Amino acid sequence: MRTTPVASRPKLMIQLLADVPNLITLIGFCLALLAIFFALQHKFELAFISVLWAVVADWIDGWLAARAKARPKERGELGANMDCFADLISSGIFPAVLLMTIGNFRTTAAVAALFVASAGILRLSYFNVYGATENGKIVGLPIPHNILVLTVLSAAALHHRRELLSHPSDDQHWPRYT
Repeated sequence: MRTTPVASRPKLMIQLLADVPNLITLIGFCLALLAIFFALQHKFELAFISVLWAVVADWIDGWLAARAKARPKERGELGANMDCFADLISSGIFPAVLLMTIGNFRTTAAVAALFVASAGILRLSYFNVYGATENGKIVGLPIPHNILVLTVLSAAALHHRRELLSHPSDDQHWPRYT
């Protein structure tokens, strides 16, 4: 654990949000939490919209951080840590909650959720320890890609489930034979 003299720290932690990339990271984190909230309420469309915006925030904060040449080193380090936590919530925990919710909290859904969340934390920790290769390549699939894949698969599963649950007299889901 690193130690930093009190005099070298900002007086208020909230001052660190004056850094635009860090503020965008926090917004992405909040959007991921909203996605979890909506998923638990079975408002899946709102959950998908929220988490996709969280991914967009993740892309924007990284793009801005890479171009902020005059950015103090400490704010960059703080941003990298915040980004890791935001990624874990949006791309590890949200997919796990979504899987459990869509799976009606059955054992198989819980096992799948544990797998997704565990793979996410392992992937993020691996990257934090080892980083990119010598030629700048990242080993493995970046965790935010979980969201893109899971959104497509979940939307298909929800559509299929709605079709199965709709009543046969509902003309929009069942063919009419006369």
